[in-house]
Amino acid sequence: MPSIFKTGYKLILTVNILSIVFFNNLPVFSQSGLKYISSTSGAACQEVQYFNNYLYAGTGSTLMIFEAAENDPPPFFKLFEYHFRSVITDIKIHDGYLFVAANHDGISKWDIGNPSGPAKLAEYIPDNFTDAAYDMEFAGDTVFVADGDKVMVLRDGTDHFSSLFEFANQTGNAKIKGGAKTGSLFIYTVAYDETKEGVYIYNLNTRSLESFYPVDFGDPEDVLIGNDTIIHVLGGTQATTNLFNPNGYFFALDIADISNPRKIFEDTLLGVFGGAIASALNGQIVNDTVYVATEAAIDPDWIPGDPGVGMVYVYDATDPSNIRYICDIPVGLWNFDLDIDNRRMFIASEWYGIKTIDISDFNTPLDLGNTLTGGWNKSSDKCGNYLVVANEGYGFKKYNISVIRHPELSGTNNDNGFCEHVSFSGDGRYICGMYSTGNGFRVFDFNTLTQVSFIPDHFIINRSLIYNNSFFTRKSVSLTEMQLYRIDVTDALHPALLGLDTLPNINDMAASNKRLYVSTDPSLYVFKITDAGLELLHKENAGLFQSFKALTVLNDTVYNYIVNKGLVRYLLDSTGSVYMLSEDTVITPVFANPEFLAVDNYGLYLGYRKYGIYSLGKKNLKQTGYYRTGLGLNSGFGLQDLFCRDGFVFVVEYHSQTTILTNNDKVTTAGPFGRVNLKMPIVIYPNPAHDRLTIRWENDTLPEEFLIQLYDIKGRLVYSQEISDNPARLYLKNLAPGLYFYQLLNINKNIISEGKLLIE
Repeated sequence: MPSIFKTGYKLILTVNILSIVFFNNLPVFSQSGLKYISSTSGAACQEVQYFNNYLYAGTGSTLMIFEAAENDPPPFFKLFEYHFRSVITDIKIHDGYLFVAANHDGISKWDIGNPSGPAKLAEYIPDNFTDAAYDMEFAGDTVFVADGDKVMVLRDGTDHFSSLFEFANQTGNAKIKGGAKTGSLFIYTVAYDETKEGVYIYNLNTRSLESFYPVDFGDPEDVLIGNDTIIHVLGGTQATTNLFNPNGYFFALDIADISNPRKIFEDTLLGVFGGAIASALNGQIVNDTVYVATEAAIDPDWIPGDPGVGMVYVYDATDPSNIRYICDIPVGLWNFDLDIDNRRMFIASEWYGIKTIDISDFNTPLDLGNTLTGGWNKSSDKCGNYLVVANEGYGFKKYNISVIRHPELSGTNNDNGFCEHVSFSGDGRYICGMYSTGNGFRVFDFNTLTQVSFIPDHFIINRSLIYNNSFFTRKSVSLTEMQLYRIDVTDALHPALLGLDTLPNINDMAASNKRLYVSTDPSLYVFKITDAGLELLHKENAGLFQSFKALTVLNDTVYNYIVNKGLVRYLLDSTGSVYMLSEDTVITPVFANPEFLAVDNYGLYLGYRKYGIYSLGKKNLKQTGYYRTGLGLNSGFGLQDLFCRDGFVFVVEYHSQTTILTNNDKVTTAGPFGRVNLKMPIVIYPNPAHDRLTIRWENDTLPEEFLIQLYDIKGRLVYSQEISDNPARLYLKNLAPGLYFYQLLNINKNIISEGKLLIE
């Protein structure tokens, strides 16, 4: 796979310097040191496209392909998935090819002649942190990409993209969210800057801006091209700047006079304050009928007291001088995109995955069912061969990671409530969940995933941790203080809640060697964990204008980021009964304020929502590697947690699920991210197989000899065979029917391809 970032930037990492100097240039690194192993997949569906009896869906950062023939009822059968790092923001079919925009991963082009095994033909990856692909439009072999800071114009060269030119460069907070081409004009929207928000008309022939229509209601998302000279604008919502106004906005402009666009229609989409933001996000025009998908909206006839529901609004635009509202179709909360195939409408939904509705009769739409795709990722934990993941409104999922390159879903709990944090109990027999709704703390049986007990209290969820069978969490008692709590789950059927010390606002916690470390703005506390509670061993005070933030501990070594000082390494010293933290090293990291710190025997890791994961050597604190995450642009999204367990690094991202990395050079990794090789030089068929398997490779640069290995679902090696013929034919008569994982290794035992094989 091509390097994710281009060269031309330098990392400046200073060791043993006490003064703070942070650098504004954005350093960019190749994917070194930290190596990708695997990821969990799926999330809420945000993009959907129908083509030739198949549905192509962007579910968080996972591309999924489903069979969806006209007579197939939901849930649809999933044929394929591929994991990006960034959230998928647009999916389009053009000239029979699939194009995917995945935010900071840029855009990719896929051959979908075989939807169960599509081949990635080309990709264009942004070369810095600020570029991102939000929207795509096409004109022949020209691709227009709204990337936030500008519009990129690319040439589709069949198996590669080349850059032609760019325009509409933005500064400050202004972002280009969408656009569309009509004739020689490209019309795009700008959001997030009140002085620039609106619709822009750009002349591609003269490379000049023709006109600008300001929007003072909200942040416009995209435009749809109508007939004649009409454009329909998905106006977003004002809630991005005014939390007290949850309404959305949709309007139409007549651009017959491109120097003076004229509004000819507008409609306010009603939201519910505190519950449903009616942002017009995406839409489609079919035979002059405009369908507008909103995040969450209510029926225009809604009366206070009724529950809010998501809506698709339908408008008749046959007569541009008399655009009129037809109806609204209830489709459930938080809807991001839609596509229409004849009588069926497919909705990309946060709550229902892909909702399918029969719209033969607008007056009586028929809900055909849902194809669930997953929920957002809030936290994770590992115990032995299992990984548990909190999925917000979808509850939590348990994965078997005995074959760590292939996490396999082994159980789901969808109890009511928003699951924000999950951890295994110290003995691994139970799963502890923290919820922002309903009973705040819940305990579940590991095997059955059924709830066995609960505590009704609600706590501040992030930065909670479990040590042995003690769950440490916190609750605000004032604007400046928090109560530290310990929940003992030794007896899981009767968890015991114990209130501990009241401390200044708690920023982070870590535990090691029966000691609890708590960072607050003014102080870093070291407690001894006892059966009765906590015993204070040491209190380290911050200097003037300094505060303790992200924290991690390994044995008696403490790493703490201190605002206005830097990344500090402390050694915990004990002389008799006196405990002291001796400051060993202070460095200025490349970016200030890492949201998360983690450490294991192989390194120290700094996690940033906007900049990715940096690995440092534990002793000299010099950079050893980098891993580019989804790079969340919104401070509330992106990276949610970062932790180490059993020699692996776990990256928890809101849209991108949980990714497993390694910093151990002795661990062989899975190869290309997402498990799909560019141009797919190796073909394995049939899959499912019976008693025979054929392997064919199409690239002379590949080695002449391979070793194929098959593992069963318990991770046991059940088949190994050296192959050199091309094509190679294998006989599998002695293998029982079931799911297997294959690996192709070269003569140096490096994995060059892997995947799943079903034997029937």
